[in-house]
Formats: sequence, C-alpha cells, structure tokens
Amino acid sequence: ETHGVRAKDATSAPDGLTPLVTPRIALLDRYGGSMPSGWIRWILEQFEFGFTVVYPPDVDSGALSSYDVLIMPSDIAIGGERGGRFARFAPDPNDKTIPDMYRKRMGSLTTETSLPKLKEFAENGGTIVAIGRATSIGEQLGLPVENALVGDDGKPLPRSKFYVPGSVLQIHVNNDDPLAFGMSENTDFFFDNSPVFKLTGPGDKIAWFDTDKPLRSGWAWGQEALKDAVAAASFEVGKGRVVLYGPEITFRSQPHGTYKLLFNALAVGR
Repeated sequence: ETHGVRAKDATSAPDGLTPLVTPRIALLDRYGGSMPSGWIRWILEQFEFGFTVVYPPDVDSGALSSYDVLIMPSDIAIGGERGGRFARFAPDPNDKTIPDMYRKRMGSLTTETSLPKLKEFAENGGTIVAIGRATSIGEQLGLPVENALVGDDGKPLPRSKFYVPGSVLQIHVNNDDPLAFGMSENTDFFFDNSPVFKLTGPGDKIAWFDTDKPLRSGWAWGQEALKDAVAAASFEVGKGRVVLYGPEITFRSQPHGTYKLLFNALAVGR
C-alpha cells in the first residue's frame, strides 16, 4: 500500500483484462538542469518507474527509437531557449573546459531538426507526453488544436483580461478515457497561467472547464474566459499518440490528485 495500490488474491482472472508491458520511458532534461524535469524524476523514482534521462542532442540523433514514451516537462519547448535571469549561465559551446559527458547534453530542441525526429517517434508508435508550455508541440506538429484564450482580434488575452498566477482550479474530467482512469469527475488542478486549448478537428478531450467559475483557491482574474476551454487532450499521430496536459500536473511534486494523468499516459497503448 506504499504507493496507493492495494493487492488482493483472486481465484480467477477477471474478464476484459488488457496485457501491459513495462514501458521504456525517456524523460527530457537539458544542460544545466530543468527544475520541472527534476521534480518529475523524483516522482518517477518514488513510484518505482524505470526511466532514462535524455537531452536535446539525443532527440536529434534518433535515440528516441529505443523508447516507448517521451515526457516533455513544462519548461522545455521546441524553439525555446533558457533565458531571463538564467541567460548568463548559458554555456559557451566552444568552451573546451566542459567535460565531454556534459557537452553531449548541450543544445536546444529546434523546429528544423528536433521536430521531425519527434514526429517520426510518434508516427512509429511512440507516445509524447507534453506538459505546460511544452504543449506548444501540438500546434508545431499541425495537430487540430489552438490557444483557447484569445480575444476578438485573434491575439492572446493580455494580463489585464486574464491572469491566474499559481491557483487551484476545478476541471471536469472524462474518467472513461483510459488516460484519466481513477480520476474524480471533477478534479482540482494546479494552474499557473497554463495553456488551454480549443480543438479544431479529431482528438480526445480528457479534461475541460465546464463552468465560468472554476476557482477553488488563489486568484483568477478573468476566469470566465476558461469556460469550455480544454485543459488536456490527446491525438493520434501515425501509430502513436501525442498527449497535451496544459496545467502542470506534477508541479513540484505537490498535486498528487493529478499524478494519474501522467502515470496512465505511460501505460496507455503499451
């Protein structure tokens, strides 16, 4: 019962069982360290998932062919650089004092090289689980998904109209979907100006806002804009799947109520 699972003896196997195999999990990180990736690493370790940490050069080299699932944490997106107050720590790729074992981790995901490799990974049967800002991969892959928080001018809503900085919101969950098995129909999510979507074509809605007042704790300026917006969705890509989780379902290893969305995604389709 350490991990919330209680085993009982059975005299025979229940009907309708789906055989599962241990997934080969890759967790994306970057040179210098991604904090969200580190927290996911800790969660996977606590729940005894086997996994391998990979870096953008591994994606570009085609190494993903050795895995079944790739987890993209919330601060690693295609075309995104580590900027702001961290920019001064960016390494010089020509610095010969950096050991080779760390040099192999340097680089960023690019639309030119990394995106085709990620698309190939999914088309060949892999599952990509993108969290937070990493969900931008949906539009980059041409999936039928758009930003739901836009004004009449088609531009993203400014902070003067929408601002939810680290609050708890209640979201309706389709717990008949295998990705949400075990979830409550209405679940509290940690939401930090997270991406939310509008589906424009085929895709599975996993969780969405069914009210214009989802705030449970914290501050939600303009929360009514979230009504009917999709918080989590999945799409078939070739033989594989891309799963988009807008809210940070593993934020600093605190929101245990949404861990199942990650854990289920590691098993679905395997």
